[in-house]
Amino acid sequence: MRNRAKRIVLGEVRSNFMPMQRTDKGFRLVGIIFLVLGIAFMILGTAIKINSETDKKGRLQTEATISAIHGSSVTVAYEVHGSAYEAALGYYSSGMRVGDKIEIDVNPVYPTDIAVSSASGLLFIIFLSIGAFFALMGGIFVFAAGRDNSKLAQEVEPIYAQVTGFERRNMYINGVPSYKLKLNGKDDSGQECEFTVNITTIDPQGFINEHPELPVYISKTDPKKYYVETI
Repeated sequence: MRNRAKRIVLGEVRSNFMPMQRTDKGFRLVGIIFLVLGIAFMILGTAIKINSETDKKGRLQTEATISAIHGSSVTVAYEVHGSAYEAALGYYSSGMRVGDKIEIDVNPVYPTDIAVSSASGLLFIIFLSIGAFFALMGGIFVFAAGRDNSKLAQEVEPIYAQVTGFERRNMYINGVPSYKLKLNGKDDSGQECEFTVNITTIDPQGFINEHPELPVYISKTDPKKYYVETI
């Protein structure tokens, strides 16, 4: 009796045609990484915004003039209670020019402690946008990987296709290289078909030696779809 594999992969089947495949495990891992990155960016952006709003309390807002720009280092001149000061801005934009006016927040106790009034809001928007993008992509990947592909295996009997070769893919999962296996078999009508399935392994030839054939479940309702079981 053949051992049933635990992982099922969705694909398409056509005669003499080898479509690209996906592995549920790989999609889920990529999705989780994207979700974590997205959440981290959103938390960081929110923390910057909250810290900035807290820091603004008790500060004075005044207008400063850009007095010098050296590379990405910007110096501004301003006045606090009638006294003149110069300080490094700690912020640079490619559109800045000497003589430009800019709103800054000044610590009244230490007048050289300044911050750009709009910088925190801009950083918040940037981090929130990046985080939302990563979180959305992560959700899509996790959703795609979480689809229940086991129903097809319960509805139809598998055919066993011979593994005829493999090729390297430009993808690593957890530092392990990914390969696309090529399989050849016959559907229920006896038609020759080619299949492909993605695996992650250090030794693809060893995998093929241990698994010279793999079970393939072809959908009866949509013959262009199949599932390949891998270990």
